[in-house]
Amino acid sequence: MLLEFDVVDSTNTIGWHLVDQGYGDGTIIVAKRQTAGRGQWGRKWESEVGGLYLSFIYVPKLKIVDPKIITIGTVWGIAHQLQEFVPSLRIKAPNDLYVGKYKLGGILTETRWHNQQISVAVIGVGINGWNPVPQGAISLRDLETNISNLQQLRQLTIAGINLGKSRWEQADTTALEQDYQTLITDFSPR
Repeated sequence: MLLEFDVVDSTNTIGWHLVDQGYGDGTIIVAKRQTAGRGQWGRKWESEVGGLYLSFIYVPKLKIVDPKIITIGTVWGIAHQLQEFVPSLRIKAPNDLYVGKYKLGGILTETRWHNQQISVAVIGVGINGWNPVPQGAISLRDLETNISNLQQLRQLTIAGINLGKSRWEQADTTALEQDYQTLITDFSPR
């Protein structure tokens, strides 16, 4: 199920409200703008019209005790999908999408636990499309790419999340973790 909003405080916040109302696995929340978008460690995510702001509700079918694997799977899956259109796209560990030294997007995984395992997660994704961006960031409009609109970016992102999900739900996630490592960019001084 896909739910679209014009303006929300945060798609993840809406996701948690929907979880509390009984919405389940695979529910997707998309907003044109967020007034209180957030990133890792409570950082503000600027969310003006033109970017992709999406959250995905995930209810594990298998026992998952490390939320890191959900984040790794999500960022790898999205990067894998977008690389066909943005070949220079890389991952800045643990959860960001970068082109060169500029941030294109980020993933925020929030979880609830029951009996020492994840009972539900809300996976937030923000990707700069055609929106204004802060210093140190880049948007798709600044790149040579065949991604031409938010609808296409949304479809690629959802496909990436589902691809990652198919990998993190496997009993052995070693191959996923290795694939993730191959996309990590090196920001060390030269």
